[in-house]
Amino acid sequence: VFFNRLDLFQKSQRCIGILKRLDINRRPVYFIENTNPLEKRSGTDMKEGTRRKIIEAGARIIHQKGYNHTGIQEILKASGVPKGSFYFYFQNKEDFGIQVVAHYEQAYAETVRPLLKDTAVSPLKRIQNVLDAYINHFETIGFSLGCPIGNLAQEMGDLSPVFRQRIQQSVHRMVDFYESILQEAQEMGVMPLR
Repeated sequence: VFFNRLDLFQKSQRCIGILKRLDINRRPVYFIENTNPLEKRSGTDMKEGTRRKIIEAGARIIHQKGYNHTGIQEILKASGVPKGSFYFYFQNKEDFGIQVVAHYEQAYAETVRPLLKDTAVSPLKRIQNVLDAYINHFETIGFSLGCPIGNLAQEMGDLSPVFRQRIQQSVHRMVDFYESILQEAQEMGVMPLR
C-alpha cells in the first residue's frame, strides 16, 4: 500500500518535494521536505529573521523602559522567540544593546535619506522637511519616549565604553547627513560661510 502512495506522490504535479526515509527505532518514518527554491529559506535567512525580530522587539521595549530596566526574558517573550535563544544570536546583553543602536541608526537613515536626497527642494528646505517629519512624529506619540539613541547615550554613555563608542559613531553618521546638505547650501550661496 505504501508503494502505491509513493508512486502517486511522485507523479503528483501539485507537490514539490522529496520523500526521505529515516530509521527511528527501526520503524520507517516518511516526511516531505519542500524543495521549492522560492519558498525555502536558508538557515542564514531564518537566523537573520529571528535575530531581527529580537532586535525590533527589544528596541521597542528599551525605548519605552530604558536599557537597564529591560530584561532578556522580556525581550524574548515579546519577540516570540524561545527562552535560551538569546545567546545564540548575541554574545551578551551589551552586544544586543549595540545592535539596538545600529537598528535605530538604520531606521533614522531610512527616514531622513529620502528627504535629504530630494534635490528638487532647496538644501535648507530639505533639512526643514526632516525637522517637520520628526515634529509630526513626536506630536502623534504625545511627545513621549524621546530620541532612542539620545536616551541610550544618557543612560549608557558613562557606564560602558563600548556603548559610548558605538553611540558616538551613530551620532557622527547622523551629523554627516546634515553636513553635506549644509555644504551644498553654502555652495549655492543660500547660507553664509562661517
